[in-house]
Amino acid sequence: MKTSRKRLSKPSKTPRQAAQLLQVDYKSVLRWARRREDPLPMRLPPGNCKQGRINRGELDRWVLENWELAS
Repeated sequence: MKTSRKRLSKPSKTPRQAAQLLQVDYKSVLRWARRREDPLPMRLPPGNCKQGRINRGELDRWVLENWELAS
């Protein structure tokens, strides 16, 4: 039985979903993604130029490394 890599990876979140998950406002997530130093890792999926995605694993790591800013 074949298993796609997509199923094995943690699902990605939109900035709005990440804000809900972290219990912060949407603008904070966008501000963190625009930081020059250690930005929140947000990427645009192929063919999508409007809504970025944040990999859940990368989000977890970023929050652990930047927990003071996220509180």
